Amino acid sequence: MGDPVRLRRPDLERALAWSETAVRALVRPVAVAGVLGMLGIAVLMVVGILLRWAGYGGVPAMNEIVSMMFAVAVAATFPAATAQRAHLKIDLLGVLIGPSLRRWLDVIGSAVLLIFLALLAREVQNYGLRLIGSGRTTPILGWSTGHFMLAVCALLWMSAAVQLSMMLADLGRALAPSGQTVGRTHPAVWVLLAVTLIAFGWVATML
Repeated sequence: MGDPVRLRRPDLERALAWSETAVRALVRPVAVAGVLGMLGIAVLMVVGILLRWAGYGGVPAMNEIVSMMFAVAVAATFPAATAQRAHLKIDLLGVLIGPSLRRWLDVIGSAVLLIFLALLAREVQNYGLRLIGSGRTTPILGWSTGHFMLAVCALLWMSAAVQLSMMLADLGRALAPSGQTVGRTHPAVWVLLAVTLIAFGWVATML
């Protein structure tokens, strides 16, 4: 009889690939809206410059419009960037790492990024709520800065949800690998990992 896990691996890989494609398709319109927003802000800035050149004084409250809208527009690109795995990834050890350890390191990296996005979203959420509680508004237009921060927060939480799906996909590949399975991790890598864990543990005890 064949290995039942091995028989399921192609189906699992197809399911993981489909889930990643579906997530990218869902968040792509948000990124498109963000890019269009940035283009709109750029056009508005050009219009303001032309108005100043023509002696009409430019666009009123340009700084407020740019600072508030640009923050939301940039944050709107985060979910799609997360789904595309566009974050920085540095592979220092290269061929010294075996395929199995590499997959589990991908899981750990995805988990760390998920934690970072969740903590960032929580801090922006708390900051936005504090701004709303204090009634903070922009000086000229009177826009509520807290509500713009909450919009950024919602996009960060969306990015965290996307990263959760990416982490689960990495976990599925680590538990049931379908690609390269041959190869060993160099002993020096295990020593380096042990030293790193000891260092992190020591730093944690000092905090």
